[in-house]
Amino acid sequence: MEEKLVPLSPPMVENNPPELFPIDYKDIVEPSHTETGLRTLLSQILTHGYGEIENSPPDLESTKKAVTKISHAQNTIYGDFSEWTADLAHADTAYTSDHVNSHTDTSYFSEPMG
Repeated sequence: MEEKLVPLSPPMVENNPPELFPIDYKDIVEPSHTETGLRTLLSQILTHGYGEIENSPPDLESTKKAVTKISHAQNTIYGDFSEWTADLAHADTAYTSDHVNSHTDTSYFSEPMG
């Protein structure tokens, strides 16, 4: 019997997504809140292509806590999480407001996209 390949579904992202209401940081990371907040955030990402978290403390550990509730952090040559600034300390225009031409990303990931 010949196996049929199932085509990939078209993206669920809307062309002109509405402005979404942000989800509070505590509703993502605190155990008593996570089911509703995380479910709403993931639904927004799946349906609209993005979601927004508000009231997150402005530090790496808090960001990591929220991000790892959404998915796992991929290891790169920089580790599982890293901080970047736009000061060109890493000589990488991707972390500035400069235009970035077409290029490949994730070349150095141990788990590249796609």
